[in-house]
Amino acid sequence: LPGRYTVIPGRSGAFSLARVPPEVVGSAIREVERQFAEADYDGFVHVPEWTERYCPFLGTLRQFLNSLPERFRITYIGSTMYTYPAVPNGTAPGSASTDGVRPP
Repeated sequence: LPGRYTVIPGRSGAFSLARVPPEVVGSAIREVERQFAEADYDGFVHVPEWTERYCPFLGTLRQFLNSLPERFRITYIGSTMYTYPAVPNGTAPGSASTDGVRPP
């Protein structure tokens, strides 16, 4: 079956699958990425009414962010989760430019 599916954990090891409409995924990504551009962004993603609007399709906000490592970089300090844009080509910040040439 083509498309994107989200596994939503349940109780006692059970789970369900939800077919995710592409427009729902796109909308959630845009809401998260808009926050990265805000001058006062502190690493904490907050999407108003996530539970009502997105959770039935995408799971919790944490599950959604963790499901897209190509878009979001998650860092934990203790039990606190910080989210930032993923680095292009999987390189670490300062380790190489996106064209593969190491900075001096």
